[in-house]
Amino acid sequence: MSRKRAPGDASLRMSSGLPSGGSWRLVREIEVNVLECKVCFESYSSGRRPCSLPCGHAVCRLCLAALSTGAVKLHAGSSQPDITDTASAAAAADDPGASRRLLQCPFCRKTWAACLAADCLPLLQLAELVEEEKGQEEKEEEEEEDMGSSCSQPPAPPASPAPWPRLSCQAVSGGWGQLLNPTGIALCSRSGRVVVAHDGQKRVRVFDPKKGTCLREFGSKEDIRYPLDVAVTQDGLVLVTDAGDSAVKVFTPHGRLVMTIRESLALPWGVDIGPQDQVAVADAELGSLSLLHIDFRTRTLVRNQRVCSTLRRPREVAICPATGFIHVVEHLRSQPAGSTSPVCLSTFNNQQQLIYQMDSFRLGLLNTPQLWVSGITVDGKGNVLIAEANHKAVVCLGNPQAPQYRTIISQGLSFPLGLVCIGDDTLIVLDGGDYSFKVYRDFYQTKP
Repeated sequence: MSRKRAPGDASLRMSSGLPSGGSWRLVREIEVNVLECKVCFESYSSGRRPCSLPCGHAVCRLCLAALSTGAVKLHAGSSQPDITDTASAAAAADDPGASRRLLQCPFCRKTWAACLAADCLPLLQLAELVEEEKGQEEKEEEEEEDMGSSCSQPPAPPASPAPWPRLSCQAVSGGWGQLLNPTGIALCSRSGRVVVAHDGQKRVRVFDPKKGTCLREFGSKEDIRYPLDVAVTQDGLVLVTDAGDSAVKVFTPHGRLVMTIRESLALPWGVDIGPQDQVAVADAELGSLSLLHIDFRTRTLVRNQRVCSTLRRPREVAICPATGFIHVVEHLRSQPAGSTSPVCLSTFNNQQQLIYQMDSFRLGLLNTPQLWVSGITVDGKGNVLIAEANHKAVVCLGNPQAPQYRTIISQGLSFPLGLVCIGDDTLIVLDGGDYSFKVYRDFYQTKP
């Protein structure tokens, strides 16, 4: 009877939460030493279900049936049992008389009533998980072989890779006591530190994302009444939209308030900073999108440029770091918290001209569910990412030239509120449901 080989690295690349990094070798050992019956040396499966004995040892269901009937026979010169008659062994296991039979554990030699053995569901579920991943690997290998066999034909032009693969959570920072009802998140590109606006005694907290520790906090309730969003300039200045004071406030990296902008603002909501330090502000009450040109050296507002004044409840806003295009999310009608509302994603080019719109009807053509957009960001290639609170997910909408709808994060979020991109494979998500921010990376890129 042949012993099944242990799978290679590729067969253990499971997107369902198995360990990564140095634990891959441990997972392989578990598959060989745990997910295998040590009587017949066959792997557990739905047809060879693992059964747990009262002593804690486990054997497959067919071996259990053979042990309880005394039908285990040895080949001459072999120490392995012959249980090839699986039909008769399974029938013996279902025999009502099994409750009166005794069986002896082949490992500790303790004797138990056969009726005390039961299916071991954790082992079965783990075995099915491994088997499913192995089947996926074999399918991919067959596809590669098919591609290799057709090499005599002219090669087709390579397809451009899809932006943003499915991501897995690698770190969680913050939590209750660190953050209270967070509303906005931003990243300092120079220092790599994460800035979060929340409803604590100090309205702004600065974190080291690698260690998850809070480095400093600032912004008392007198300085910031009700923060809604936050952004950081290239020099580390922190901008906060204060809905309670109808203003955008500028702080130094150390937390000193140096500037307050109230001109033409009523309910400033979303804020973002472009590649030239231009500041985009969405005002939900005025229905406006403004571009603030600020001289941060002299702390003066040079110009308040009104990009559009006919928007409907604009809230979330993001600027593409490569092109300077501005993306703003309109909420077309007021809805109570926790419900969906028709939305419209509007895109303005770097000349402040409306060039693209995607409303709920057009999103429906992409087979999308009802959206509750609660956050937005743009990566370096112009792809728009949104936080979708209704389904607790993060979705890639592509770019205006190639719109799409693809979920890249579907697990581990309670109430996503804000997004920050780092490169092309790392995303930081502000989760208002558990008062934290979470770092997501490409699952396969984290493997050594």
